[in-house]
Amino acid sequence: MSSNPSEDMIDNSNMVLDMRQAVFSRTPLSYRVGNSTLHVQTKFVTLVAAVGLVSLLVLFMIMPTSRVGTSNLTNDIWGHGEEHGHGHHHQRNWFTFYNSTYPLTQPVYSDRGYIKYRIAVVTDLDTDSKHPTDKNTWISYLKKGHLTVNVESEEVSVEWDKEVISLKSNMAYGGRGMELSELIVFNGKLYAVDDRTGIIYEVDLHENKVIPWVVLTDGNGRNTKGFKSEWATVKDETLIVGGLGKEWTTAQGELLNHNPQWVKTISTRGFVEHHDWTRNYEKLREAIGIFFPGELLQLGMMKRKMNTVAQISCCKLLRDLKISRSVMLVIKLTPMDSPALNLYLAQRRS
Repeated sequence: MSSNPSEDMIDNSNMVLDMRQAVFSRTPLSYRVGNSTLHVQTKFVTLVAAVGLVSLLVLFMIMPTSRVGTSNLTNDIWGHGEEHGHGHHHQRNWFTFYNSTYPLTQPVYSDRGYIKYRIAVVTDLDTDSKHPTDKNTWISYLKKGHLTVNVESEEVSVEWDKEVISLKSNMAYGGRGMELSELIVFNGKLYAVDDRTGIIYEVDLHENKVIPWVVLTDGNGRNTKGFKSEWATVKDETLIVGGLGKEWTTAQGELLNHNPQWVKTISTRGFVEHHDWTRNYEKLREAIGIFFPGELLQLGMMKRKMNTVAQISCCKLLRDLKISRSVMLVIKLTPMDSPALNLYLAQRRS
């Protein structure tokens, strides 16, 4: 050590400077591994690490993450509905885009005051769904047509296509299947619900076949029996499926369970949540003065309200066709207060 403090300070400063130059030198560090030399570029390693970290974050965000608890969507839809902890809850994928195409075929607006809609009917043949000759095969029939509404005279007419489409499946429960009780457009596709197996089928009209998509189990989802789906609607880009809305009883009216009073919500990726809507169904029944063991069956429900014209049209159609219990007719009309229709009527009046 020098006796001069100033010289010692200069020497220390030079030593620190030499160390910094050695560490942060632009020359890559070299390591000898066997007969090879490994060069490590500090900036390159930092860049690779940053890219890897960003990739992990993106992968984490796009993967569906499960969670427990009541979702905001559930609260928004059902209000006073209860979960009781029975649900398979999933957050929606941030990178999932909803196909809002509806209807699948746009209505035709005539300058004579008519609106023509493309419609379809599907059969629920109960035990007659079993194919008469093909083994382990169940069948449902789909028929397409056009419904024409005269907005001014409040009259409706229907024309059916000649073709009857046969939809087949090999999936059944207790020897029964393909008892389709609802058609619904969701995420740009047509779906049908089987009230025997609980299967939601995608209906492929290009190849005239059904593709199993989701299986809904009864009640809170912890049952081996399929959910008896009777109606479906869409709200907030979520498919909602419900059942009879009444208690499940014996032939003598004895209470067995409340499974038909649960409601299911399904995301675009097929994630299912189970909602106990027993009290809500009871309130609907009590509102018209009916109490258990009296029954109020829910065989249809829609999110949107239709005005008098559409209601009259549907009632007349059902009456004229004399729809039997084994056939469920699903007609999704454009809302009568839609901007497109208002513009159309305004143009006609002018």
